[in-house]
Amino acid sequence: MKIKHILLILLVASKLSISAQDEVNDTIDPTTLHIWNPKKEFHYRAFYIDVNGDTLTNEKIILKPMGKSAPVAYGEPQIILNFRYNYTEQDSIRFFNEPIYQTRYTRKKVNQYWRKTVPEGAIENDRKLWMHPFRMNQYVLTEVSPFPEINLPAKTGKKWATFLFVKKVFGKFKGIHKQYYEITGESKKTYPFAESITCLQVTATSKHRKLGESKAIIFYNQDYGFTEINNTFYNGQKINFILEKVIATD
Repeated sequence: MKIKHILLILLVASKLSISAQDEVNDTIDPTTLHIWNPKKEFHYRAFYIDVNGDTLTNEKIILKPMGKSAPVAYGEPQIILNFRYNYTEQDSIRFFNEPIYQTRYTRKKVNQYWRKTVPEGAIENDRKLWMHPFRMNQYVLTEVSPFPEINLPAKTGKKWATFLFVKKVFGKFKGIHKQYYEITGESKKTYPFAESITCLQVTATSKHRKLGESKAIIFYNQDYGFTEINNTFYNGQKINFILEKVIATD
């Protein structure tokens, strides 16, 4: 009886906690956000590079903040970003038979199941800027790389660590990933949308018990967010995402 009572108390407490988090989540006003503001649209260029240095795919990805709250996950309020992919039929055929891409999101039964649009969660508050990576289609490897994140207030030398549990829907990537971050410097960077802007460099490592180590070098600007996300994976392949433009939308 005592065990049943304890389980009942835990269940009620869990529901109350979720309700409280949902209430907090509903108070987010996305229009007040600086980076993930629904009046912005971010255009990235994605390069998938194999171990020999050859570019396998070169694709544009559009990130659009939707101005809506996402379901609470792990106690942190999130908002929804919409990712729009522009892969070609040749891309999906090229990667289809590779075992590494056999996840629930890339295959449905025996048919190809790639996505053009995907909603993902993101965080922006006075403590961090964070987002799910571009992880659909051929970019599923980013699930084992450090997720784009900057702890605020940001300054060179700052370090932090996180644990990420990847569910079995991501196939061989499932399990616990230990992620380590450090702001290792500051530099001036030039992009098509802005010249000589100040960016902080975040050097990060993700460790998986079976797969080994993957790394990311992330550049962050206080007005544009993540301007570059350069991933090097445990298998030697690389995927780089570079911000090409930021568009003001209605």
